[in-house]
Amino acid sequence: MLSLTTLEPQQLSPSQRIPHVDAFGDNQYAAVHYLCGAPHGGTAIYRYLPRNKVRLRTRDREIVEEMVQQVKDDPEQHSGYLAGDTKYYKQELMVEAKFNRLVLYPANLLHCALLTSPARLEKDVTMGRLTVASFFQLDPELRRGENEYSDAAGVT
Repeated sequence: MLSLTTLEPQQLSPSQRIPHVDAFGDNQYAAVHYLCGAPHGGTAIYRYLPRNKVRLRTRDREIVEEMVQQVKDDPEQHSGYLAGDTKYYKQELMVEAKFNRLVLYPANLLHCALLTSPARLEKDVTMGRLTVASFFQLDPELRRGENEYSDAAGVT
């Protein structure tokens, strides 16, 4: 998914003002490939403080609704792009944007784009925050060294 970030902070929906997960499974992964540089922020991993959660699994789906409701109930805490800590979230890790950097992480980690300079919300792809998001799922039936390729090559 090719993405150019252009929305002004006041244009964001409630779910765009908080961290999210891309999937709930432990065998699913997401990647962000930066086609922009450091002035465009990066990606941050967050802890949801009320539940002490960094990863959300299928049994945690109701937490997403709780998080969105907090945006509606406490607009001062969620007035735009999330950057740093709030009373609901603690930033646990930050990966800086760097041209051609690929970041791969479990898709059920709470994360969001870290936009450190809203002035960088350019509609020009050569100047804006341009990224490619990719999603992967590992086959739990295949174990390292035990698949059709290793059998065919005589590897055990």
